[in-house]
Amino acid sequence: MAERIFVSEFVCGGGWPEGRPPESLEREGRAMLLAVLADLAAVPGLRVVTTGDHRLARPLFPAGVEAVEVDSPQAEIRTFADLAAEATWTLVIAPETAGILSARVQAVHTAGGIALNGSVESIELCGDKLRLAGFLRQRGIRTPAAAPWDDEVVGELEGLRVGPNRWPWPVVVKPRDGAGSQQTRRVGGFIGGPSVPVAWTELPQDPEFGQPRENLLVQPWIAGRACSVAAIVHADGTATILPPAEQRLSADGRLSYLGGAIPAEGVSAAAVDSLVRSVLARIPGLRGWVGFDFVVPEDAPEEPVLIEINPRLTTSYVGYRTICRGNLARSLVFGAAPAPIFDGSITFSSDGTAILPE
Repeated sequence: MAERIFVSEFVCGGGWPEGRPPESLEREGRAMLLAVLADLAAVPGLRVVTTGDHRLARPLFPAGVEAVEVDSPQAEIRTFADLAAEATWTLVIAPETAGILSARVQAVHTAGGIALNGSVESIELCGDKLRLAGFLRQRGIRTPAAAPWDDEVVGELEGLRVGPNRWPWPVVVKPRDGAGSQQTRRVGGFIGGPSVPVAWTELPQDPEFGQPRENLLVQPWIAGRACSVAAIVHADGTATILPPAEQRLSADGRLSYLGGAIPAEGVSAAAVDSLVRSVLARIPGLRGWVGFDFVVPEDAPEEPVLIEINPRLTTSYVGYRTICRGNLARSLVFGAAPAPIFDGSITFSSDGTAILPE
């Protein structure tokens, strides 16, 4: 009898509340969903099921995938519980925002299913960027300092220095629990733009920003190359570290994710591997696909600095799978052997469009 796997993608699968999700999240969510569904559907003896949101354009699901259409978020959560209970495994793809990812993984456990994700505790730690920064720095991991938003401090120091540590401009302002570069700003010196887009103290009221003060954190900007790497952490605790990837971010100060390239040329794979394994040793419970965003500093290229941890499938999957010899999703479900092998290079956009080099 075939084993069943339920792939739940929150943004495109019907879980998003009233209204349409942000275009970037919908685009990236669809790209990840279709890519991993295609790979799982190609695994012999595996039945694949997912959900689709009737409010959104129905994507062309890969052959062999059972798609259950839901007509409301309320119907989706009921369907989610039923499918998670029936499936051998559930792969949850959801943003960390407002605890959505951790709540979904807990719902799999409550339904009696097995989630191909990390523990709820590890997801909650990674989902709180302020708490995570303090946790990692206390344990000797290279990561930027972080501080909560403070109107009085930043108001007095606007245009000069900012924050309790008097960091020089520019700085990065973002939600403590954001995902997909949503509501993220580089403030105090854009690349190819104005020095400060809005008055510092008015940023929380910017309609495009839309974050309450209490949910904001500030970090110093680190000049360097934006990169990422993915790891597949297996049930026995061992991990397969994939090649480092270059990230392409928008130059308008919003740091929107535009896609990437694999491998990242000139980045020390050994240094990145060491950083990732140091983090995994300090955060018990991380499992499945885990993405690590980091910066290669201009003044210390052999010392990558960790920025964020994404304890879920990341958009870079669409690039990795294209140059993987074999089925990357199979490794995610069934373990390390054989380890995936990557050939060549790939450039890809956030919508999953792959551009192979000539």
